[in-house]
Amino acid sequence: MKDIPEIIREHFAFIVLGVIAFHVVLFSLFFGLFVPLLSWLTYIHWIFGAVLFGFYFPMVLGSLVAFAVNPRLFTRTFQSMGDRFLKSGKLQKFTGLRRYLAIGWIAMMTDPLLLGWSFVAVYTGISILTFSWVSWVFAIHGVVSYEPQGGLWSFVLFYFWYLIDLLPILEVWETLGIKAPIVAKAWTAALPILGFRIYMTLGAFSAVVGVWKVRHVDDLHS
Repeated sequence: MKDIPEIIREHFAFIVLGVIAFHVVLFSLFFGLFVPLLSWLTYIHWIFGAVLFGFYFPMVLGSLVAFAVNPRLFTRTFQSMGDRFLKSGKLQKFTGLRRYLAIGWIAMMTDPLLLGWSFVAVYTGISILTFSWVSWVFAIHGVVSYEPQGGLWSFVLFYFWYLIDLLPILEVWETLGIKAPIVAKAWTAALPILGFRIYMTLGAFSAVVGVWKVRHVDDLHS
């Protein structure tokens, strides 16, 4: 029976494409579901959105930081799940697309690089939605001012613009001549944007540290 690393090496190119496609679909469903839901809940009362983010956002942030501190705790846990799945013989029963989906799931949960990417992807989605909601709620209650001021979807696109703008060296928007879709009218309105930049930098740093620990530090002690 092939072990997990051998399976990952054999199907690595397909797995990477599959993981990317999986997260694209996941993000589409995530934003397609939560943006209308959050808009509806917020129009009832903003406290509903605050409760939702008060539960999920710290949990995702804590998981990513924990991955940086002790990545082996995550990889060993998921590795044991993958090993049990392989030993059960269920993978041999899968054919075609189902087989590749199962391999992709095993790889994403056991390979440190793919696991780190998955954490960052989920963290990014939650961060964009959280800070979009915060900016939008502040704006509709007159706490801060943006121009133009649209609905929650407008702020989601706004923070996605800032996410791409965070990519170093590339200067994507400056090269394409595309300006930010929304402009903060005062320093108070820019505070959520600053918070978003800090949280995304923290998330990327935590993922890099976690992957580096698994890939390099353990090798030095082996």
